[in-house]
Amino acid sequence: MKITNPAEASAIVAKHRTTEGAATSAAPSGRVRPPAHCPRHEYYDRACLGCREYYREQLELERQERLERDATPDPFEVDLSVSSEQPQAEEPEWVRPKVWHAHELDAARRVDWLAAQRLPLASVCYMLGPEGIGKSLWTIWLVALITTGKPFQGFGIPPREPRVVVLVLTEDDWSTVVRPRLEVAGADLENVRVVCTDSDGSGAPIFPRDMDIVLDAAADAVLIVVDAWADTLPGNLSVKDPQQARRALHPWKELATRTGVSVLLTGHTNREKGGNVRNAYGLTGEIRKKARMTILAQPDPDEDGVLVVGPEKTNLTAPVAASRFRIEPVQIFEATDASDGTVPRLVWLGDATSSARDYFADAAAAENGDGSEDRNEIDDWLTAYLSQGSVKANDVFQAADANGFSKDQVKRAKRRIKAKAERPQNPGPWFWSLPAFTTGTESREQ
Repeated sequence: MKITNPAEASAIVAKHRTTEGAATSAAPSGRVRPPAHCPRHEYYDRACLGCREYYREQLELERQERLERDATPDPFEVDLSVSSEQPQAEEPEWVRPKVWHAHELDAARRVDWLAAQRLPLASVCYMLGPEGIGKSLWTIWLVALITTGKPFQGFGIPPREPRVVVLVLTEDDWSTVVRPRLEVAGADLENVRVVCTDSDGSGAPIFPRDMDIVLDAAADAVLIVVDAWADTLPGNLSVKDPQQARRALHPWKELATRTGVSVLLTGHTNREKGGNVRNAYGLTGEIRKKARMTILAQPDPDEDGVLVVGPEKTNLTAPVAASRFRIEPVQIFEATDASDGTVPRLVWLGDATSSARDYFADAAAAENGDGSEDRNEIDDWLTAYLSQGSVKANDVFQAADANGFSKDQVKRAKRRIKAKAERPQNPGPWFWSLPAFTTGTESREQ
């Protein structure tokens, strides 16, 4: 039986503090530490208000202990140091692992998605991309859909009731940047919660020290966005070190698992010039290892003002094509000499023909070059092959392979000769053609 009444949850929490309540354990500091779950459950139930209250008490107690011993913040670390003059207390059972029979653990269940094949629930996702390309604008687009309950099948978002989103913002000003963008995107501000110090949106929290605040804000939320995650780390924690990086990410994994929310952390890519996207993670490769899914944002190399966003790494689903968005200005304020008064918003253009990882590799290869002689040869071959009219993309790939050209090479050549991709019927095959042979059904996809 689940606890669904806040008053009932408070009564149970009050009872557990007494000798007649649930069993408690002595913390190393001598305090009475609450159990990991309410008396009605043998394990933590994220749908139970009582369990949530117990979890908040644990976090608060651990925060106080960290402040007292002035150690590296870690809400899931237990200080087992005890004075040699005192008998060593038994380690609290709730923090220690034990052996379970497999049938005693939770039953198998399918993966739940906030956006199918793109953003899983109860998981940590990491979004990365170069500075200033529109990553934050994309999160605004997503927040608008979630807070209003509007479906967007093209991005895997089904119709659902409007849900709460929690924002932790460190880069953009609330009044002049974030709020105008939310309003232009159509977000329901009643379902948006912002974790900050002051009413102007300033004063970002520090994690994991302030994890209990986020937990409280996320009680009925489905998405937490931390933009940008690196700005919320304590100064004495270096995520360049693999162990410290894992310790910084682990509290978010615990929060996502216990609450069922989707946690989206954002960050920047470094100046990696090669085609291996793994080397582009700006802070440490441990981020990629720990996150269940990573989202890569990058500018479209063929069209200014277009953003390409899609999964880069996932261990939950098969690879999917990236999505393309155009950034367009919307006139909101009166124009002045200092500002045109516009606010940007994203418009979905459709699916790309390749994954985000392939886009990254193609852009790197195009920038670094295949060699002028090789480029001329394949460019001339593709121009001649398409000179007779529109050809199925798969036929182009097969013909290129027969002539000794790889699929990636021919795709880069397509961009250089400005060939077009179109899909007369959807669903249906893609066709490539030279500009003179387009039929008017050209897709925005290149």
